[in-house]
Amino acid sequence: MDTFKQRIHKYARFMRLLLANKTYIYIYIKKRRAYSVDEFLNLLVYLHPLFCKGFCLKCFENDVLLLDNGATKIKVDMRYPAIAWEIFAEHIYELPKAIVGDRTYSVLDIGANRGYSALYFASLEYVERVFSFELFPDIAKKAAENLALNPHLNSKIHFHNFGLGATEQTITAYYLPERDGISSAHLSFLEQYAPEEREHIQSQQCVVKPASLVLQDCIESNKLRHIMLKIDVEGAEYEIMRDLSSHYPQIFEYVGIIMGDTHSGFIALLDILRPYSYDVYMAQPHTNGTCPFILIKQGWLKG
Repeated sequence: MDTFKQRIHKYARFMRLLLANKTYIYIYIKKRRAYSVDEFLNLLVYLHPLFCKGFCLKCFENDVLLLDNGATKIKVDMRYPAIAWEIFAEHIYELPKAIVGDRTYSVLDIGANRGYSALYFASLEYVERVFSFELFPDIAKKAAENLALNPHLNSKIHFHNFGLGATEQTITAYYLPERDGISSAHLSFLEQYAPEEREHIQSQQCVVKPASLVLQDCIESNKLRHIMLKIDVEGAEYEIMRDLSSHYPQIFEYVGIIMGDTHSGFIALLDILRPYSYDVYMAQPHTNGTCPFILIKQGWLKG
């Protein structure tokens, strides 16, 4: 029977890794024999594209990887690197020059997670400032660690540890510590998307503030005019957009690009935004109800 290491060698992606990355992975295997082959190979599916984009595995400690591509350093949970993979390998927020144009942008990063998206946007030449919002204190601490690793980018980022919604309140919200991609104010959301991990769900008290008041103050006090809004908030996107539409519709005069993910149907979000004349540049509905999307305001490309 093949040993664990022999089976890993047969995996094509592993064979193409840099020697330094292989060395760290071997050390991890030795330290963590309980890690199953299937789990490990699933990890490589996400790590290999990151290595191909220039990231190297610098070190790991307590199941946290430190990845560095020479321009950006990020800490990634070894058990769930999918969000880092989406942003830095798949480039889900990358936009062609034809859309960006010659403008410089400010980004409203709603659902900052571990700070990956904030760092990605801050690394773009056409982005002047990033205003990030993260609901969960525990996840926000991990974001703060990632931002601190990148002082040259952090200077462009204004990070806020509270969520956005329709009213100001403190709520009980739910998350999986190892899976930062699944966290929500609604327990049913986690039970739907990760039913096999129901016993690992944790709760936390989180602060929510009205999106309309917070973003109005942000835009007016900083005189923001060319805005890119990214939103990925595990189902709260509808409440946030309804609050903006009802109490601060002027925001849509300045937001030229909206991108992100819906979690309970794309059309429901589109209906809220229909009065503000956005065209669908991209929408990819999935069978689980999620839908990555990009919206462009009509006339934006001409201006």
